[in-house]
Amino acid sequence: NLTQFAATWLTVFLMWLLAARYTPDNRISGLAALLAATIPYRWMTLCGGSPTGFSLVWVPLFLIGLDMMVRNGSLRGSLLAGFVLNIMFWDDKHVFLFAGAIAPVWCLVAWVSTEQEKDNPERRPLLRAAIPFLLLLVAVIIQGHFAGRSLEGTMVGKVRDPGEVALTSPHWSDVVDFHGAGRPTVYLGWALIMLVAAGTVAMFVRAPAWNPVLRASI
Repeated sequence: NLTQFAATWLTVFLMWLLAARYTPDNRISGLAALLAATIPYRWMTLCGGSPTGFSLVWVPLFLIGLDMMVRNGSLRGSLLAGFVLNIMFWDDKHVFLFAGAIAPVWCLVAWVSTEQEKDNPERRPLLRAAIPFLLLLVAVIIQGHFAGRSLEGTMVGKVRDPGEVALTSPHWSDVVDFHGAGRPTVYLGWALIMLVAAGTVAMFVRAPAWNPVLRASI
């Protein structure tokens, strides 16, 4: 119970730090962090005893590292993202897969928001800043290669049949219907989807009154 408590509030804290990079108002970033903490999938895995529920704490820290690397040209951010990627690889493969899937999207979000850092004389070019991350990514690939070889001939090492995967996979309707025909692990609801969509639009629109709120939502 103490571990669950710590993992939950550490996730909220890290989400707050991530959102705070997009808005100067701590109330907005705090609200965005609390909103992110309500996503059902986190609670289903955490309360269901899955290691995924605990390992999701690494995702916002990983995104902070990517954000620092892309927006600030930071070597420390690049190292942070690379080290956390390695931790997720050994901690939980589901979280590792999720983080890998969201990484290009978040890099795009960070790139769109680089106008605030263009005049920073300490900002390094992205390719130079990304070198530590890329080296640590290579380390993950090497580890994955040897880990895969050690599982050859086992059930874990075999490729799953698509039909078998489909039996336990959620349906598209489950994203907005908690009691859908598939699995509710991907449920988000219309309200959160619309908020993220509005935040995406706000990244490209200059409207001082509501832009910081919506950008923090994404």
